[in-house]
Amino acid sequence: MTTTRGALAGLLAGCALALAPAPPALAGDSPQAGNPAQARGSAPCGTSYATAPIEVSEPGLWTYTYVLAWCSDGTAITSAEQRITHREHSAACTWAGRQEESIVVGDGHWTAFDMSAYTCAVDGGTYGVNPWASVTFRPDGGYRERSGAERQ
Repeated sequence: MTTTRGALAGLLAGCALALAPAPPALAGDSPQAGNPAQARGSAPCGTSYATAPIEVSEPGLWTYTYVLAWCSDGTAITSAEQRITHREHSAACTWAGRQEESIVVGDGHWTAFDMSAYTCAVDGGTYGVNPWASVTFRPDGGYRERSGAERQ
């Protein structure tokens, strides 16, 4: 799935994220994960943005939700933080953890990527599945997202 969002949508999503209750904390989550600058102990965030939650799921088995938050000084991105939550809807699947995380600084935009893993035992067989999300984002709050799941 590919979605392009404008600066206003990113700003509104950031406001909604700030007002919405935080998702359950995961091991390693920062208590200030909503503000990437504060989470890293750097200067306060000039303008904060966040993606709308990106959800990938295998109905009845599991759901992976990804949110990217970033700060901008108006002309450049100053920090970014990825946050994921996972839910298992059946004892057939087990969360195996995050497999890959990256944030690549580009010229005028950054790109964030996260891939996680589940192991599922269904119909007498076992398989792995890797849900993932990728977001290319700009200092003005605009972003483009892609997501999916690769079955192993």
